[in-house]
Amino acid sequence: MATNKKNSTAKRNQKKPMGNGKSNKQLIMILMFAASLLWLCIALIDAGGLWGMLRTLLFGLFGFGTFVFPLLLLALSVVLALERNEKSQKVFNKLIYAFAITFLLSAIIHIFNCNPESGYFEAVGIAYEDFSIDGKMTGGGALGALLGGLFLLITGGNKLASLIILFIILFVVIMVVTGLTIANIYRGISKPVKKIGEFTGERISEYSDQVESYH
Repeated sequence: MATNKKNSTAKRNQKKPMGNGKSNKQLIMILMFAASLLWLCIALIDAGGLWGMLRTLLFGLFGFGTFVFPLLLLALSVVLALERNEKSQKVFNKLIYAFAITFLLSAIIHIFNCNPESGYFEAVGIAYEDFSIDGKMTGGGALGALLGGLFLLITGGNKLASLIILFIILFVVIMVVTGLTIANIYRGISKPVKKIGEFTGERISEYSDQVESYH
């Protein structure tokens, strides 16, 4: 009897961490969902006071990424809610990836909009003040200028080379987040191409038969 009681107690103790893990994941998802909605509201609604200060800060740092990051958070919270066995550490990792995607997009936008002849820190200052002075929401923000300007320095101010590097990094990050592989991409592309080839071949053969019957 004593042995049975010990075994049942041990089983209950083993189940407790799983419950704590689920509750932690649930809390993280709720916080992510609430934070994304609040962030998106701050980005969309123009107001004064602390709200206005936060809005200026977000657009100053992220630029257009101020709209991108909360949408990624919102999508991430929904996806995680549908995945039952996702661990808290993996949730944190995906949060980092969402920020990385926003960071890279902000850098790409900055390179499209910036003047390569501007100094590095001068460009960062201009990018931060784009919203507060001109009300511009489509820039890359200070963070985008920091990363984008770094690649412009590496490539000697060449926008095309900088953009190619950033797009490759963005592609890799998206593949890691989504779990895509080169084989999956190849299969996804080859199937429609094969179907188009088969459809074209059938139409050509039908047309050839019609021409032969006409003659």
